[in-house]
Amino acid sequence: MGLTGRLQNKVALVTGSGRGIGRAIATRFAAEGCKVAVTALTGTEVEINSTRELIEAEGGAALASACDQRDADRVRNVVKAVVEQWGAIDILVNNAALFPERVPFPDVEFSQWHEVIDVNVFGTFHWTQAVAREMIRRNKGGRIINISSVNGIRYRRGTYGQSQYNVSKGALDNFTKGLAVELAPYGIVVNGIAPGFVRTVMSGSDPLDEPEFKKEFLDSGRIPLGRYGTPGDCANLAVFLASDECTWMTGDTIFQDGGMHITF
Repeated sequence: MGLTGRLQNKVALVTGSGRGIGRAIATRFAAEGCKVAVTALTGTEVEINSTRELIEAEGGAALASACDQRDADRVRNVVKAVVEQWGAIDILVNNAALFPERVPFPDVEFSQWHEVIDVNVFGTFHWTQAVAREMIRRNKGGRIINISSVNGIRYRRGTYGQSQYNVSKGALDNFTKGLAVELAPYGIVVNGIAPGFVRTVMSGSDPLDEPEFKKEFLDSGRIPLGRYGTPGDCANLAVFLASDECTWMTGDTIFQDGGMHITF
């Protein structure tokens, strides 16, 4: 454990950390000396316990709690348990999100839209308010990182029939700005990360290795760096945003897409 110790003696809560980007962030934070609470939706106990075991196998400290973030009471109870265990939450990473099945807008049910907004927007609200209150009470500042998407800023043909996801990420970007202003007086720094094509379970609906897809995005140069991202790429940036090195930057959502947003 301890790549550089940049998060030594910190406590983080990372949502959606049973796999993909969330797991990469949780394990990297632990490697930097951070105690990490890993959470994901109810029904993901095997995944979040796997993340916890990975951290503990390397000598780190972790807690695992399944939590439906639409349940405000359950969210508050998880936050309370983490604070009781470790005394604080210094870092919150809002990563948990639903990526919906593709349904053309004229055919989509309101319930399908509502579910995505409920999890991705209102669920993020629940975690953020509960943790921010603890940060304010402790009066030692903090870091909040929202995992957004390039889809929150630029429409991509690949998300046809999934506009509720794009709407939820656009809302998250605005939420990041508002939080940055409102929480700045308490020393809480808020930023976001907007990944492009990253190899995760969630991106499975994007045929990343199909010839036509590779031709459009890789061979054409639309991703100038010429490759898809990895969860580790996102974790590298998250470490900086969570660290004491990030002191005069707040309210930004940073593209992390190999340069794709430049060529869109």
